[in-house]
Amino acid sequence: MPTETVEVELRFDLADYIRATTRLLFTQPTFVGILALTALAVIYAMYVAIRDAGAMGFGQALWAQAPILLFLLVPIVLWFSLRRQGARIIARQRASNERIFYVFSDDGFVQRVTSDHGRNEHSGTWDTFAKVVETPHEFLLLLPRQGGVFLPKRCFASPDQVARFRDMVGRALGDRAKLRSN
Repeated sequence: MPTETVEVELRFDLADYIRATTRLLFTQPTFVGILALTALAVIYAMYVAIRDAGAMGFGQALWAQAPILLFLLVPIVLWFSLRRQGARIIARQRASNERIFYVFSDDGFVQRVTSDHGRNEHSGTWDTFAKVVETPHEFLLLLPRQGGVFLPKRCFASPDQVARFRDMVGRALGDRAKLRSN
């Protein structure tokens, strides 16, 4: 009996890219730690500025905390760099007419990439992925160390295909699949 497959053409835009990479970053402990330290530094700077406001005025007290408040630049710079990187990737893909296809089955997946530069094919089993996380907009297929693949749900042919993929992931990954119930 032939195995059931789900075929997806990966077409993402800048909003998809930023949403998925941001979600992916939040799965990385180092990134979460940096954001937590940034938040603590800003809270501390505001506390000191408010505490010292009576003695020197709030504006001057806040200005005295400027070195600590520079930590606010970390998430801002990161957001702009994600936008720039995403725009470059999308522009490169469009310039070379790159198309990415995935065929998923209970056995694993096949990735086919075609472009003006030729064709490339890669296959693997579900063990390639450390876990799969479903969000309202996409599936994140996380690799064991860093990174992953994101599949926007709008790239699936139908809601039925999304449901079949969800079932396939659940069977293949078990507890390593964090799926929505709908």
